[in-house]
Amino acid sequence: MIGGADEAGNMATESEEDDERIGIQSVETGMRLLNALVEHALDSPPPMLKTLALRAGMHPAKAHRYMVSLVRVGLAERDPVTDRYRLGSAARHMGIRSLQGLDVVRIASGRLEAISAQVQQSVALAIWTVIGPMVVAVHDHRGRFTIGLRVGEAMPLTRSATGMIYAAWAGATSKDLVKKELATNRAKGRSPATKAELDGIIASVRANGMAQFKSESIGVSAISAPLFDYRGELVGALTSLGSPHYFDDSMSGPIAQTLMSHARQISAELGYAPGTESFGIEAMG
Repeated sequence: MIGGADEAGNMATESEEDDERIGIQSVETGMRLLNALVEHALDSPPPMLKTLALRAGMHPAKAHRYMVSLVRVGLAERDPVTDRYRLGSAARHMGIRSLQGLDVVRIASGRLEAISAQVQQSVALAIWTVIGPMVVAVHDHRGRFTIGLRVGEAMPLTRSATGMIYAAWAGATSKDLVKKELATNRAKGRSPATKAELDGIIASVRANGMAQFKSESIGVSAISAPLFDYRGELVGALTSLGSPHYFDDSMSGPIAQTLMSHARQISAELGYAPGTESFGIEAMG
């Protein structure tokens, strides 16, 4: 019996349409085991068949047959000595490719307007460049007092909330720039001027999971939250800023909590697992 035409103008039979609705049950069953393997991927030692079968809700004998196929196609690997399973090279390759396709700028910049509306302040996204943290996307809040950043603006590592995020988590790449800034701060008589001062700031940033900066002289207050990827590496900083008179920069305030909530969501989409982040400068000599 002839069914309807598809978008390309080809005629589809009812049986083909039924297949699309029904799917391939064996594939879906295999995915239950693969999902169980993903859930136990960090187990040490790796899971045994009975653990995966229990998690997938199937008899071990049936699970074994599926695992044989998953091993054959490289989605799983079995240790011949211990009979324990782990994700295979094909699964790892698929996961890496999927994560590499996620773009922190694309994901985060599309949310700046919504975040700005929630906190009623300007919001910006910065990523690391050869000249330090650079603003790549901004949504200015058109309120009573508008304070914003320009796309392409480089942020200081020691005297901005955005920069402090990178000083705390960017790793060795930030060391040389930090040294130069500390020397400049000493010459101009402003803080932080020494490594000890900066170490105290970094410890506070890491403890809070966020950075804050306030300067009455330039009339700005800011809070920044880190964005991590699947490697646990810092890939961006989400920052909100405004006038010190109308900006709640407390770590327990609504701006900080909203910003952190969005930062966690974005990091999760980038594959970040809490506790895997890399720390930044430990000693600059």
